[in-house]
Amino acid sequence: MKSFSPMRRWSAAAIVIAIVIAAGSVLAAWLIALSLGPSSTSPRRTGAAGGERGFAGLGGGGEGFAEVRPGRPLRFPADYGQHPNYRIEWWYITANLYDDAGEPFGVQWTLFRQALAPGDDTAKIVPPLNDTSDDTSDDASDDALDETGEDAARNAEVGAGSSPSSWRSRQIWMAHVAATSADAHFFEERLARGGTGQAGVRAPRAGLPFEAWLDEWRLIGAGDGFERLNVAANGKGFAYRLDLEAEGSIVPQGLGGYHVKSDQGAGPPQASYYYSQPHYRVTGSLTLNGATRAVQGLAWLDREWSSAPLAPEQVGWDWFSLHFESGEKMMLYHLRRSDGAPADIAATWVDETGAVSKLGPEQLRLSPLSDGAEGAAPRRWRIEAPDKGFAVETAPLNPAAWQESLYPYWEGPVRFFGTHRGVGYLEMTGYRE
Repeated sequence: MKSFSPMRRWSAAAIVIAIVIAAGSVLAAWLIALSLGPSSTSPRRTGAAGGERGFAGLGGGGEGFAEVRPGRPLRFPADYGQHPNYRIEWWYITANLYDDAGEPFGVQWTLFRQALAPGDDTAKIVPPLNDTSDDTSDDASDDALDETGEDAARNAEVGAGSSPSSWRSRQIWMAHVAATSADAHFFEERLARGGTGQAGVRAPRAGLPFEAWLDEWRLIGAGDGFERLNVAANGKGFAYRLDLEAEGSIVPQGLGGYHVKSDQGAGPPQASYYYSQPHYRVTGSLTLNGATRAVQGLAWLDREWSSAPLAPEQVGWDWFSLHFESGEKMMLYHLRRSDGAPADIAATWVDETGAVSKLGPEQLRLSPLSDGAEGAAPRRWRIEAPDKGFAVETAPLNPAAWQESLYPYWEGPVRFFGTHRGVGYLEMTGYRE
């Protein structure tokens, strides 16, 4: 391989390509902010209220997209993949890890897809660089057929390579990766335009595994679905490569995957399609500041898609995923409101046999315990579910896990103690730091 000399003159074509790539990243960030509405174009100035249309503008702007409706069953393998006729969705993994000396760590990997506008997405989708198969069709969900009458498979047809029409894609991708120790927190964010092959998601099909990627940040299946996954990412001062193996079944959230976020308005409820895989065992490696160590632990995957995930008055959320020492699991979300109404709160409890029960607001109490500046994210909480004999306090592994992304938020590993003990993850949005 020829070495690159800094004295070598750049060609005009290379300069143009570099400018286009740089401009594309800036454009992607601007388009995401614009598409989410006027209240989200200055996210760092929204404060605790989170803006006029909910956190990151997710309390509005869903008109014209496919609707989330009750009674739709989860469909696999399609629901591993993307749903381009819905406004937003994400693939989200958190892992609580420890090394051979017992030192704790946390890892996050999240990929978001955001549609800029409803309707046909006629852009040709370029497959990932390592895809050498003949079957490179995009995995648009059957929802596009069932709920809009459009042939999403035709609209997402893949060409042999990039073409000018690729830049007409209405999809924007954003990825967040993080690694946390007791004394350090690393976070990076990347943005990509759809239609270019830089980012995307492919459901498992025709012998090909599930794959989600943005650049070299990858989430890849090793089977027919999410039973086994490999997740890898790197950034300034950190890198990780983890193997996840599920030891239990996928858990539909809400009513069979139909998950209501708010039903306090006059119109249809704000809702999403939502399921979790909370049963992963993890092995792999984690590198922090140049030191690599073997790690193991537990991981949690969330999959969610919607066109109207929040009510306008819902200014942020507090979300917990908890792994009990007993083997039980718990997901709890708490959606804060600006209109004086009680917060929307609910939880899913998975016992050690895998049986699932749902907990509503009358069965839950959530109280912040941390002292801090007004509007800041509380680092410590008390969670109570009296019917389950559950009363715990949570504490962060590292309080300094604030993430300065396009829409800043706090995200980090926690431990909990009281009637039950264990580890988990906490995400808090709509606060200021």
